[in-house]
Amino acid sequence: MNLLSMSIFNDAVKSLYERNYLLADSVISKAKMASSLRNEITKLISKKADATQISSLRMIIESICRTIEYSSDIAEVF
Repeated sequence: MNLLSMSIFNDAVKSLYERNYLLADSVISKAKMASSLRNEITKLISKKADATQISSLRMIIESICRTIEYSSDIAEVF
């Protein structure tokens, strides 16, 4: 998920500098897909990890997802 986040962010910045509307739309679509991926990962973590690991892992996931949300905001500047 971290690599996905970095890719989305790079594409968002690239779309802004190049004024590439198609790439910006792609970023927004990928961000929506990542949201559903986050839900799936959270469910898996809840089933597989113990309580101390769950809170740490959820914080990491939320930080990564925040980057994706910011990337989507960058793409929506157009």
